[in-house]
Amino acid sequence: MIAEKAVGSNAHAAAARIGTVHGFLVYMALVYDANTGAFHGVLVDPGNGKVLASTPIPMGMMVGPGMMGPSMMGPGMMGPSMMSPSMALPVGPGGYP
Repeated sequence: MIAEKAVGSNAHAAAARIGTVHGFLVYMALVYDANTGAFHGVLVDPGNGKVLASTPIPMGMMVGPGMMGPSMMGPGMMGPSMMSPSMALPVGPGGYP
């Protein structure tokens, strides 16, 4: 998975979805780095597979009602309107972006 490699050798995607940012289609992934214990929000261009952004997410922004609720997949994760609970995709062993 591209997003996992962008974060580190011991990183694992927790969730991913496709959406738009500033009018552009992107994959958005929530990636956990087991080496540091931190989560990262990673944006990937679905056309060429290049990582557009990778940002650490403070733990304080991840705490809220429900693990996949508004606080984790909402505006605090990777910017306003980038994630919504209804559009989150599970990431299995085969992986999504």
